[in-house]
Amino acid sequence: MSPIFVIAAAAIYAAAAYSEASATVTAISERQEGVREFIVDMNGHLTQAPAYAGPDEESVLTFRYCGDPVTGLATGDSDDVENSAAILLPGSLTERYAGTEVMSVVICSGFNVSNWRVNNVTDATVFLSHDIFNDEPFMTQRGRLSKTSMTWSEIKFENPYVLEAGKPLYIGYKVTRPTNDDCVFVADRIKVDNDCSFWVNYSLDGERKWENWAPIYGSLCIQVRLRGEALPVNDVEIVSGRIPAQVPKGDFNTSFTIRNIGVNPLTSVGYVCKVGDNEVEKEYSFPTPIEFSETATITETLVCQDYGIDIPVGITVTSVNGEPDIDMSNNITEGLTLCLDPAQGYDRSMVMEEGTGLWCGNCPRGIASMEYMKEKYPDRFIGIGAHYNDIMQITDEEHSYKKQFEMYSNFPHARFNRNDEIYGVSIFDFGPFVESVFLSETSMPSMAGMTMQLYYTDETKSEINVETQTEFAFDNDKPFRISLVLLENGVGPYAQSNGYAGSSSDCGGWENRDANAVYMFDDVARYVDDYLGVENSLPTVKNAKVSYGYNAILPVAPLASKEDFDVVAMLVNSETGVIENAVSCHGGEHLAIKEFSQVEDLTSDGVMRASASGVPGGVLINGSYDRIEICRTAGMAVTYKGAGAFIALPEGIYIVRIDGGRPAKILVR
Repeated sequence: MSPIFVIAAAAIYAAAAYSEASATVTAISERQEGVREFIVDMNGHLTQAPAYAGPDEESVLTFRYCGDPVTGLATGDSDDVENSAAILLPGSLTERYAGTEVMSVVICSGFNVSNWRVNNVTDATVFLSHDIFNDEPFMTQRGRLSKTSMTWSEIKFENPYVLEAGKPLYIGYKVTRPTNDDCVFVADRIKVDNDCSFWVNYSLDGERKWENWAPIYGSLCIQVRLRGEALPVNDVEIVSGRIPAQVPKGDFNTSFTIRNIGVNPLTSVGYVCKVGDNEVEKEYSFPTPIEFSETATITETLVCQDYGIDIPVGITVTSVNGEPDIDMSNNITEGLTLCLDPAQGYDRSMVMEEGTGLWCGNCPRGIASMEYMKEKYPDRFIGIGAHYNDIMQITDEEHSYKKQFEMYSNFPHARFNRNDEIYGVSIFDFGPFVESVFLSETSMPSMAGMTMQLYYTDETKSEINVETQTEFAFDNDKPFRISLVLLENGVGPYAQSNGYAGSSSDCGGWENRDANAVYMFDDVARYVDDYLGVENSLPTVKNAKVSYGYNAILPVAPLASKEDFDVVAMLVNSETGVIENAVSCHGGEHLAIKEFSQVEDLTSDGVMRASASGVPGGVLINGSYDRIEICRTAGMAVTYKGAGAFIALPEGIYIVRIDGGRPAKILVR
């Protein structure tokens, strides 16, 4: 995702201090192009506006992806910027509604930041295209939008377009923002992983491009009026499903969202639930009918009867309104879950990785939340302050939080064990919200436990030797990796922008600090060995209740002082990106020294035939030998060699064995 410019409440532009409900102005990039976001009600508070309810029209249907209008956005950071957005009717949908006329498009108007009850962008051009990436629209229609914000306006085509079977159709509109304060798009903020419901065209570094915003902002609030005959009835599709990654033995909850894609109202659905080898049939009747293109979410209690990893869970909708669904191709949601006995598992810790900055007036919300959590849950809460665009930012991009900043550009934000699909990345208050996430995350045992020890590598104390041990509850081949982060405490003092200064409410103590509060910072990220985890830091196949060691060297140079620091080791699933567990270890000048032998006799009979030493860029072998084995400390073979005096290797710690003799640990810098 490209850099974006995000604002989450109109109150930010007021002369008074930030409101508690507001987020922050984000300056993620020096680029002029970006995005603005607002979530407001008539009182300037976070809200969801009511959905549009159009008049009933005979043989006319209203298709939409969007739920209730919630978020206003725009691209570009200057006046007179052209903004375009579109939704996609894929081939499967045009096949279903082939021959139907596209009569009109209904658009939810945006608003102006300075006077957010008003929409200044009233001139819009609706367009139709089969390929927005390569072709110009084949049909356009100019129309007017309401001057009132968050209001729906219909633009009718003079000559309705007839849907062609199986041919994708992009339907969108373009407008020009008169001022930098005008937000022209409205979305529902219900993030969805699809390429249909929110495409945006904007300019980046002088080049215009289309980008899918649905995974971040949800669906564009635009509706399409269709008119036709012999349209499908008793037809639904599963839009999304939530299969928990982990459940206890016994009852657990799952949910799935369906959309009515038949023209008749939806009153009930029948479905089959499967957990492992067990199936059960269910039926659900809706309290009020679900109209065409509307969605509904059903929560179901299922039962896991067997402990184990990768237990299949699936839900299939089989009937609609008591009749068989006419199209079963889109009626299934399924996934894998872990069923773990707490007695078999390990205590789970939670890592909160906060994106923050001295310039960010709302970032004290994250600072106070981490302080609150560390004091209340010191053993299982781990806070990391990842600074952006200030003096504490990591300048070495290769060992930084750059990947996180590229994913989430609003500040403050936070990843909670990187389980974003469940918890999001927002920080809503000064502790209780983060605490609720923590209690949810730590209520389930982890399938892996971790310990860690720290040493200096020699008398210079310029490098930290990190040794971790990881144990798993089940045999598994999950792609786990270890990621290490070096943190420094007592950094500063620096002036933190404080939008909560003088607030009449409890703002975690920041209401009593100055607007530029001088502060000493803890948990400051100084070095990240690999944000996604080091490849081969753990073996592919891992056996239950076996301890797997991993060694790595972290530089001390990124620290301003060796007096007070921490190292965090995170067990990252490289396939899902989620942190399975983590451990933190405190360091300082007091750490012991654990040196590595530069030259080690590796023979088995006491006669020194060969020796090995770690040198820059690899391992140097002296003497004669028949076979040498070099492995990572986690146990994975790096190479086998039968001859040669030098073996090139990347930096790291290796175990070397010559001719089956005594193994030695070698450090390669």
